[in-house]
Amino acid sequence: METSLLKTLASKNHTSVMKESTRLKATEKTPEGPRKSLRLTIKRDGKRPLVAIFGGLSLRRRQHPVIKEQILTPYVRMRSEIVERLLNDTCEVCEAKEKVQMRSRKQNQTLTDF
Repeated sequence: METSLLKTLASKNHTSVMKESTRLKATEKTPEGPRKSLRLTIKRDGKRPLVAIFGGLSLRRRQHPVIKEQILTPYVRMRSEIVERLLNDTCEVCEAKEKVQMRSRKQNQTLTDF
């Protein structure tokens, strides 16, 4: 991923991958020690500088990770309009509740064309 990032930035800035690598090379401090990263800092007048960091994370496995329990929200199923209409079991033309038959528009067209 780092190589892909460097190639993209080099192409965008019309430079080589090595020039981008040397321009962005940095070291991040982590609890496990220093890690290599790519860092770009854009200084702004009267505001905090913008900082973009790629890498610099420790990939060491935690011996005793803290597991947080998450309360999942129930999934609400949304039915499509046609399913709702079919489950309603009511004729949409005369609103009758008995002997209801549903036909698609194609079938109605072919029936009325004859």
